[in-house]
Amino acid sequence: MVPKIVMVVLIAGTVIWIAHAVLNLLRRRQQLQVAAEFQSKLLERAGSAREFSEFLNSAAGMKLLDSLVTEKEVRPQERIASARIAGIVLVVVGLAVFVYVLANQTELSYTGWLTTMSFFALVVPATGVALLIASRVSYRLWRRMGLLETRPPAGTSGPDGRSQGDSGTPSL
Repeated sequence: MVPKIVMVVLIAGTVIWIAHAVLNLLRRRQQLQVAAEFQSKLLERAGSAREFSEFLNSAAGMKLLDSLVTEKEVRPQERIASARIAGIVLVVVGLAVFVYVLANQTELSYTGWLTTMSFFALVVPATGVALLIASRVSYRLWRRMGLLETRPPAGTSGPDGRSQGDSGTPSL
């Protein structure tokens, strides 16, 4: 009975992951189509290359170009945080599977699932620990090379709600 529950959870997780991947693909495709249509209409309306160039160099043109960015830039801090989150989740799930295997050894050996569950109890937390180590090494390397930002990106506010200046200190 227990292995059926495990299989249902694994199948449900796989279906959810596939649905998530497909929806992200469709969203990205739609964003690219809208951007391409907008750009082609903009080029049709431009009277000459000189007028179009002047428009793009103006403040309104720069604002328009900033709004056309279709893909968000992922900062190193975000990648490190994602790796840490995934690592922590995998370690916790792996430990839970390990505890489950220890508590139900006889039932799992009777049904033939002991080897499979023991494999997952070892591989899942090991993958999580590997992600945690990789995130720590990446942080140290990126920090040593000066690739990590020490201040929030432009347009964001500090912890007190005030905007951040170039020095990383709140501006008044």
